Amino acid sequence: SQSMMMGLRGVGLWTAVAATVAAVPVEIETVDVLVYSANAAGVAAAVTASEDSKYSVKVMEPLEMIGGMAAAGGVALMNQGGCGLSGLSRNWSMLCGEYYYGYPTLMTPTRAPFPSMNVSAMAFWTLLNSRTSISVSTGCRVVKVTRGTGGAQGCLGQVDFLCANDTQPVSIRATYLIDASYDGDLMTMAGGIDFTSGREARSVYNESLAGVILHNDTLESFIKQNLTVDPYFANGTLIPYIDADPVGAFGSGDDRVMAYQFFACLSTTPGNMVPFAPPPHYNPDDFTLLLRETEAAIANGQYPHGPPLAWYGDVQCYDAIVEKVTGNRDCLFCCGHAPMDPDQPDLNRGWPSANHSRRLELTQAHRYYLQGFLHFIANDPRMPNATRTDAQRYGYCKDEYKEFDNFPPQIYVRNSNRLQGEALLTQNNIVDPQVKPDGVAMGCWSFDQHTVSRHVIPNPKRPGEKMVINEGFFRASLGSEGLSCDHPDADCSESGNWYDVPFGAMTPKRGQASNLLVPVVISASSVAYASTRIENMFMDLGSAAGVAVAQLLGSRAPSSPTGSCPTVAVQDTNITAVQNVLMDVYGQRLHGQAPRVPNVTAWYMVTGAGSPEWDGYYVATDEVDNARVVYRSNASTRTRALYSYASVWRLGIEGDEIFYVAGTPTTGPAPPLTGWTVANGTGPAPTLLAAPPTQL
Repeated sequence: SQSMMMGLRGVGLWTAVAATVAAVPVEIETVDVLVYSANAAGVAAAVTASEDSKYSVKVMEPLEMIGGMAAAGGVALMNQGGCGLSGLSRNWSMLCGEYYYGYPTLMTPTRAPFPSMNVSAMAFWTLLNSRTSISVSTGCRVVKVTRGTGGAQGCLGQVDFLCANDTQPVSIRATYLIDASYDGDLMTMAGGIDFTSGREARSVYNESLAGVILHNDTLESFIKQNLTVDPYFANGTLIPYIDADPVGAFGSGDDRVMAYQFFACLSTTPGNMVPFAPPPHYNPDDFTLLLRETEAAIANGQYPHGPPLAWYGDVQCYDAIVEKVTGNRDCLFCCGHAPMDPDQPDLNRGWPSANHSRRLELTQAHRYYLQGFLHFIANDPRMPNATRTDAQRYGYCKDEYKEFDNFPPQIYVRNSNRLQGEALLTQNNIVDPQVKPDGVAMGCWSFDQHTVSRHVIPNPKRPGEKMVINEGFFRASLGSEGLSCDHPDADCSESGNWYDVPFGAMTPKRGQASNLLVPVVISASSVAYASTRIENMFMDLGSAAGVAVAQLLGSRAPSSPTGSCPTVAVQDTNITAVQNVLMDVYGQRLHGQAPRVPNVTAWYMVTGAGSPEWDGYYVATDEVDNARVVYRSNASTRTRALYSYASVWRLGIEGDEIFYVAGTPTTGPAPPLTGWTVANGTGPAPTLLAAPPTQL
């Protein structure tokens, strides 16, 4: 089993993968837009690109579950920083809230939303199903990207996939492509597009946090927690999960990326717990470092009787409403305080450039690690009784990931390949300036890099002995100083850490790809990406990418065949128009903190409309039109609105078509509940039901 864990290196980028595509002719599907990955960014991109089902969108997801880390990976949209949720991410949260509460409301509006992951996936499916022109295929991985002909320079043409356990070849041609994958596989396979991976040296962009760095934080640190651990077995061989290579020179660049992991769902509810069984080929000696850090925590008095499970990894439980509805106390297990925690550095070495089979091996190594990690803590007789007893209160959630043996199918790829595009974010320019004229999404997260590598160094306190250190971890305030969040002068507050993400961070350089946008592996240095790698920001960038390609599709000649190379490149997008649609139609926040919604009725329920698609909940937004709040449909992903114009309340698509109108003008801030008439809809006219005051 040690061969799965140590000395992992990548092979050539997707070497010979295309050769596995069947030689038989494959019918080529043509669409307006191809989106690769149905994670949060991909879902948002598909919804906005369809422009209310006007354009055909094909979504190809490599896993058998959608949502990426926001569902299949267990994170939801929990890491918001000071931005909160806006646009489609807010809509997602209200769909989850509607499932639990029976009416649309944000999941825990005062903190991170945390539904169960099957509900999270359901909400993403609801968003996709709100557009009839979106088609989704799961279990389909990209294997080849071919350059197209005609149109603007750098067009990407046919994209080949393997579906159904690699037995079914599928080929697609799209006018515009959106690569929302966590590895940028469309981008890397296309050839001729600049991208990078690994860590830049400090000297490349003059970033104080770049390259090899020995941090001063307590989290994940052997030194700061005074945990002296012998790195060798009695026979002198290195124990597993420590890199035999020496630590690099301070500030030097390398090919490493921060640790990956699986975010397991753990339950403390009897009857909903699946025991921590050992993984195949389990060897308890693989977890000697885990035992020794535990013994060190006892020896130094940090935990005299043994640490609880929550020291080894963060136990973050789902919202209270989830337990109330399901009866199960389910929690996310991630990250951690201990130096050896659910993150395992070095296991992902070579991932960005690895081919599919190698990534499967690396994924299995991570799965083995976490399953063995939890089994060892709960069951190994050498572990303290108090530790084992506490860990045995938990098991995998029986009600989550049922099709995947109660284990998440999505590994958390925190940083892989990164575009080098028209705009580049670095430590120094990410918040200088905060407001960017071409900003299309907001980032709201500190610089947050998990441990990158683990090494052996001489013990300065005990000459002749060696000790273990972790390298690469930092949590720091945004800006060129990059002060550790532990520093008294650091501003890691939610209100201070925000910035605009420019549209150019999604666009390849002009001439390299004219019809591709990349909303996840954006153009950023490794340090900057330690802030931009958050799911709700990905979702907002996905929305922006979709709005942009819908705009570009609207400018093509009517005679242009579907799927043909476009004449207008993504680099020529009218960014101001994209910003206006994001803010006015989808309610997405840009350029700083938007004002809070005033104390108005939270929602209205429309019922009895002759055009039934207009029935449902309409939720208060941040938008104000004619001094009255705009309410947007929760079910239709915001395009249908309840709004006032010239003192008359309307149900319609603003600027397009009115379906129902209130019978008489009103001077107050609220729409009338009755007296509606038919405009361009089908009779009868609806009536409204207002949310009770307790839900304001």
